[in-house]
Amino acid sequence: MISPKSHLFRGIFLCAIWFVSSPFLAAQCNPPDQEPSTDCSGAPLVCLTNACYETLSNPVSCCNGWCGQNTAIHNPEYFQFVPTCPDVEIHIHVDDCTSGNGLQSALLGECPWDNGDVLACDPGSAPGQTMVLAASGLVVGQIYWLVIDGS
Repeated sequence: MISPKSHLFRGIFLCAIWFVSSPFLAAQCNPPDQEPSTDCSGAPLVCLTNACYETLSNPVSCCNGWCGQNTAIHNPEYFQFVPTCPDVEIHIHVDDCTSGNGLQSALLGECPWDNGDVLACDPGSAPGQTMVLAASGLVVGQIYWLVIDGS
């Protein structure tokens, strides 16, 4: 016979295991309900903590000089996010690229946007490198956009 104390112990034990292992659980890559958009207005609202996305081939050309000299957007993918503090730092590791410079990325303050709405950008990182986007003075609870360009 199982006593009520054993149920309590089992529940506490399972909760403790989940709590300890949850920081190490991997996110599903390319969650189907969070596919990026080629336009900022259709971008999904996502949690960027431990996010995993593969850039897709969605050619759309625009915006020369948006992230420095000799930069243009050719294959944008937009995500919306809401900061929980005014200072944000996003690290994007560039994996599985076999040619070209890799990816470029930016944080945007408005949608639709112009070059004045670029809060932070990385004009290009090669495969194996990590892009770092840092912005300060963001409004907690307001929507911002992350754009990644490349495939």
